Amino acid sequence: MLFRSLERREFNTPNFESEPCLNATIEDLDLELFRKTLLPAMVDAKEIQKDKRPIEVQLASLGLFYLPYNCPTNAGILLIGNNPTRFIPSASIQYVQFEGLTKGTKVLNERLFKGNLLTELHNLEQFAEFTLERKRPELVTALRDKNFIGYPNKATRELLMNICQHRAYNGSNSPAHVYEYADRLEFDNTGNLYGKARPENFPTETDYRNPLISSVMRALGYVNRFGMGIGLVADELKANGNPPAEYVFSEPSSFKVIVRSADPHVHSSETHDSQGGTHVETHVGTQDGTHVKSIREERQDKLIQLVHMHPEFTMEEMAGEMGISRTSVYRLIKSMNGKVKYNGDQYHGEWIVIEGEG
Repeated sequence: MLFRSLERREFNTPNFESEPCLNATIEDLDLELFRKTLLPAMVDAKEIQKDKRPIEVQLASLGLFYLPYNCPTNAGILLIGNNPTRFIPSASIQYVQFEGLTKGTKVLNERLFKGNLLTELHNLEQFAEFTLERKRPELVTALRDKNFIGYPNKATRELLMNICQHRAYNGSNSPAHVYEYADRLEFDNTGNLYGKARPENFPTETDYRNPLISSVMRALGYVNRFGMGIGLVADELKANGNPPAEYVFSEPSSFKVIVRSADPHVHSSETHDSQGGTHVETHVGTQDGTHVKSIREERQDKLIQLVHMHPEFTMEEMAGEMGISRTSVYRLIKSMNGKVKYNGDQYHGEWIVIEGEG
């Protein structure tokens, strides 16, 4: 019977996920979630219909309950527990968005994912698409926008799934971390490469620290069956224009992935305070301060000269001449209160300077 073969397979290889969670009881499991979501994904409908065994035995057949001690396994708590962090403090993922390039900068956003995996996997999918993607429209011409995507959601989704699938849940009481800085994402997970996987053969060689959790995630369609996740991340980042992901193995107890943004705005030449991440309006001029211009004013003057010389330039060509990003050019034009305007349509037109405006 399929239930019993699964039971033999899982418990013949003791590890943290298949160990009993001694302080928990069956009341600490979401049995409705088990019946409606996990069980149908793992077992054929006909087998489920024929099985009349007690719920504890059905749970045990899938590695979620430890019958000798009459308690859930750690995998049971992680996958369908009502409150996993009550028993496994590290069973959460903390996201923090910082304004600048370091943790010392202002926190813009934060979120904690601490429910069971069957609930949080769906939430993490939505999070990758609607929060981490950072899709930003930018004006290319007066009539056309272009979307820049800092982080493609298929890549960030895969990295979030890997956190859930491969982490060492007993390695620390700390949550996994996803830190977003002004120019990059960092995925920091407890537990380095496992088993056959080594820095010298990564990512061609894979192994599973949590085989039961991995099998459930595969059955539910959250991860693939052939260790192709890292390849997918590489392909998605390349297609979006991101640099390759950086994998950090130097810490023996953690595994870090760094993804740098593909949005040219974050790499612009605007001056930023390395601590605060905010724009610094520096000035240039004589030492006695009698004639001082801000960087913005200098750029406005340069832009006016450029428009007089090359009214046919696109915004991208202006950015190239001025050594700043297209976003910076767009903001600069807006700051001039209509002094520089575009006349024409999407395909034919020119920039003009309106004298006396501003």
